[in-house]
Amino acid sequence: MPRVTAYFMGICVLVLSLSLAGRASAADPIDPLAMYGKSLEFDIQRNGETVGSHRVTFSKTDDGFRVESKSSIEVPFLWFTAYEFNYRSIAEWTRDNLQTLSIDADDDGEIFTMSVDRHDGTYRIQSSTQENVDYSGFLFPTNHWHPGVLDQQQVLNTLTGVLNEVTIRKIESQPVQTERGYVYATRYDYSGDLEVSVWYDSRNRWVRMSFEGRDGSSIVYECRRCQGGNGIT
Repeated sequence: MPRVTAYFMGICVLVLSLSLAGRASAADPIDPLAMYGKSLEFDIQRNGETVGSHRVTFSKTDDGFRVESKSSIEVPFLWFTAYEFNYRSIAEWTRDNLQTLSIDADDDGEIFTMSVDRHDGTYRIQSSTQENVDYSGFLFPTNHWHPGVLDQQQVLNTLTGVLNEVTIRKIESQPVQTERGYVYATRYDYSGDLEVSVWYDSRNRWVRMSFEGRDGSSIVYECRRCQGGNGIT
């Protein structure tokens, strides 16, 4: 069976989207707890069948906030499991600046690790698959909850450790199913090193994502809980 690694190359991809007026800036940093509450949850579907889940949790720190993302996928075939994927990332943010990031992933037995640390405005990216890379400027990993990623032309792929070149285009507003019913959300398409579509609601909250696997399968992140925060939709 084709490996599902490909399905998620776009995944952790940004996850991201909003209007220029709503995008993050140094003067107006994103507060994920106000936007989402303590957690954000999706069902992961492959060709319409739920095969896993994705959960993001937020907590305050002395200098900002901590973000933990977990994905778990199990693809059945007949009476056994044909594929398993487990992913965990932990990030520390100060205002809209990523400070540290650590990732552990088990892709059906293949282990991937990555760490990112920021010193004097420069990021050191270390992974089990790439040589160390230093990067200056804003760095957004493909974890999708932060809409500031939509202003970027480079994103850090959290499944490969590679900086991906992307173009992000605003497409249209569409109704998207959430735990509070349908809401209108704006679709953004990524092209370049990553090809994925991500939807954000009127408050710039991530509410849906879709992309195509290498085998042509349809991968969709459907909102289970994405309308949290202060009770405002």
